[in-house]
Amino acid sequence: MVCDWYARSQEFGTGLREWITTQAIERFQIGVDSEQYEWVKKFVAVLLEDHFVR
Repeated sequence: MVCDWYARSQEFGTGLREWITTQAIERFQIGVDSEQYEWVKKFVAVLLEDHFVR
């Protein structure tokens, strides 16, 4: 699911984190204090990590 959101953000040129906080949380009824939200944050961190930094 998070990978799909990432692809959507790339397609529309929007920020992934911003879209999650402004739209996805409400649309998918994810509580910001829930375990699901913690998993989403971890996956987003992995996807947006800069892999080529020395």
